[in-house]
Amino acid sequence: MIAGLNTIGNLATMVSWMQQIDPKNLYVNMGPDLDPSVAMGNTGTMAVPGVNFDELRQLMMTLQETTAALDERDRLMAERGEKDLEEAKADYFREHHYEWPNGPEGEPVAVRGPETPEQAVLRQKYERRKLEAYQDAQLNADNTPPSGSARARLAELTGNPSRMQEMLSQPDGQKRFQELSEQAQVEEETASIRARAQELKQTMPPALHGQVNQVRDRVLDRRATTRAQIASSPEALALKQYQDKLQEWAAAQKRQIAEISDNWAPYSPQAFKI
Repeated sequence: MIAGLNTIGNLATMVSWMQQIDPKNLYVNMGPDLDPSVAMGNTGTMAVPGVNFDELRQLMMTLQETTAALDERDRLMAERGEKDLEEAKADYFREHHYEWPNGPEGEPVAVRGPETPEQAVLRQKYERRKLEAYQDAQLNADNTPPSGSARARLAELTGNPSRMQEMLSQPDGQKRFQELSEQAQVEEETASIRARAQELKQTMPPALHGQVNQVRDRVLDRRATTRAQIASSPEALALKQYQDKLQEWAAAQKRQIAEISDNWAPYSPQAFKI
């Protein structure tokens, strides 16, 4: 019932952001007329005031380990919730069974009385047909994210290179992009959990659908709590401070490169006239 557990905290985005510190990567789209590495006097070692990269890497590793442990805890919780549902279903069919007043291809009706082995076989065949029909419908469904959602805005942005470049070229562009990516990941995980609950309902008697919703809601609440716990951890707060400093540094470098680019003109050698 949980998918994409390792997206919480968006460490991959942070790593990717760090890799862009090299001016050649930050300003690669400025064109071949200016080599930012030369313009900035880059010797291969980029010092950022107030940023200890060894400490930054250690913070990221520690936060990644913490995130992985919390993700595993939440995965086990969701897994146990599904096992509880299976037990509830077994208990239900010890007291009820399905009958098919409209034939074996129709919809069943739950009737009081324990299920016989023959009735269990018929029910299991019905559940398989219903589950497979649901899965096929999901494969053919329109999976376009809802309009206005973070997922839709991210897809629109990543599908338009010029708009993406326009955002990333702004002083807070990287930060805004990361926040949008994180929101989209949360939406994706939430949608995945809800979809899993709907899938479980395909093989559950209607009387137990409320219990499926309860498990779904517990998982969603736990994931929200985990995200808050990670975001408020000392490592995440320290990384946030580092990221702000890196963002400020990157914005300053972009301004410097822009000034150099605006004032730069190719050198045209002139011959002395005698």
